[in-house]
Amino acid sequence: MGGPRLSDIAGKRWLTTAEAALWAGLGVTNVRAMADAGRFRTRRTPGGHRRIERESIDAVDMGEVVALEIIRGLR
Repeated sequence: MGGPRLSDIAGKRWLTTAEAALWAGLGVTNVRAMADAGRFRTRRTPGGHRRIERESIDAVDMGEVVALEIIRGLR
């Protein structure tokens, strides 16, 4: 039980928002905002749920993003 685990995520191409947050080391809210801003490649499932491409997360400089979270008091 519980949330997603990194070992389960490593082989997946498309991640849920919670999985993407775990993979990126970010909060879910920040992942959603970055996806909305076009920083991550996304698609929607037929049910309307967002999926985020893992490779697009890997392409973003997370050090910059984490620094912004610290400045904004989100960490």
